[in-house]
Amino acid sequence: MGGKVMMLRKVTTPFVMQIKLLKILALLGCGDKLASEHMYTVVGDIMRKCDSSSNIGNAVLYECICCVSSIHPNPKLLEAAADAISKFLKSNSHNLKYMGIDALGRLIKISPEIAEQHQLAVIDCLEDQDDTLKRKTFELLYKMTKSSNVEVIVDRMIDYMININDNHNKTEIASRCVELAEQFAPSNQWFIQTMNRVFQHAGDLVNIKVAHNLMRLIAEGFGDDDDTADNQLRAPAVESYLRIIGEPKLPSAFLQVICWVLGEYGTADGKYSASYITGKLCDVAEAHSSDDTVRAYAVTALKKIYAFEIAAGRKVDMLPEVGLCGTSPAFLTLAI
Repeated sequence: MGGKVMMLRKVTTPFVMQIKLLKILALLGCGDKLASEHMYTVVGDIMRKCDSSSNIGNAVLYECICCVSSIHPNPKLLEAAADAISKFLKSNSHNLKYMGIDALGRLIKISPEIAEQHQLAVIDCLEDQDDTLKRKTFELLYKMTKSSNVEVIVDRMIDYMININDNHNKTEIASRCVELAEQFAPSNQWFIQTMNRVFQHAGDLVNIKVAHNLMRLIAEGFGDDDDTADNQLRAPAVESYLRIIGEPKLPSAFLQVICWVLGEYGTADGKYSASYITGKLCDVAEAHSSDDTVRAYAVTALKKIYAFEIAAGRKVDMLPEVGLCGTSPAFLTLAI
């Protein structure tokens, strides 16, 4: 006995039942190639007939994409799903953009290359005013990152982090930026510059291990006994730290890195005199007189520079006092 098919905005009613059936198909086709092959035509037809100008149509279309991402992969359906996601991401609606971000996150698990064609549209979602959408976008960008796009994505992540006031979220973003930089950095120079930005804008929320890893990287250089290459890494680091060192409210861990680098390599290439570098280190020690660890790093760096100068047969002035009077036992232990 035939029945009349009812349509609402080009979607077969009841559309809620249609969504539930798509969810069932997704479960049945997951890990089952033969079952999935029987679904391809039906799912493809639904995607073609969906009216993307209506909320109902978009809801069904989103569920189709979820289904496509669950069943055995089909190139034509993946392409259709990618096209639908593109429309979601380009929409002015926060809700549709959110659906696009969520759907793309599902799709890239089975077809990672799809992420590349949507990368710029996803990054643009970080500029949206909706905080929930921005957090969802951040999570997707983290999953999308690889060596070929790490520079663009991490740079935008840091920009996003700068405008966040919540310390919990800022800590998480800083941690993810560090993780991606350590995993995919295209060069040591880029890694150092990126860590500088993370320290400057996340402050003491950055794990102290990051500072230690940064110092180790600069100390090890390229690891192939190439002094010229190592100097090309360390000299820019010294340059950047001399520019940064006078900025207010630098985090303690970052100041430790700066003092250590200036002590080890501040005069290495002869561009800067010992008196210039020691002057900068004294400024740090005096400006951070209440931070025993920073002062200890500064004084240790001063001692290294003076030792280098004496070993080179150059005359040095007396080690400046940098406010050592009344120093705590902890400071004295650290500075030895």
